[in-house]
Amino acid sequence: MPDKKRILVIDDDDFVRETICEVVEGFNYHVTQARSGAEALKSLNGNGLPDLVITDIIMPGKSGLEIIAEIRETFPAVKIIAISGGGGSKAGDILALARDLGSDRVISKPIDIQELRKALMELAG
Repeated sequence: MPDKKRILVIDDDDFVRETICEVVEGFNYHVTQARSGAEALKSLNGNGLPDLVITDIIMPGKSGLEIIAEIRETFPAVKIIAISGGGGSKAGDILALARDLGSDRVISKPIDIQELRKALMELAG
């Protein structure tokens, strides 16, 4: 039986991050999580690369846009799903920026579970 695909979930909101992790684990993926961009980059450099990263965009400190740019530069093979509820801006504008920076897929919050499942299957297998 093949190893489970590895997914890293990055979100500063504990409830959102833990909920996404539970859902993704339910789809039979191995999930790790990070509360911030800095924590995520440390994980990427120290724990082996995930097959896919799900990252929120609006976070304190290092934003999801910065994370996407760094992942694309340093780990171009890693797939990325960007998520955002928009914060003080329109989610579509922020997600368009995420796509321009190299996200493989963008999903608006609140997240549609079937949309997430389809994206995971298409990008991570």
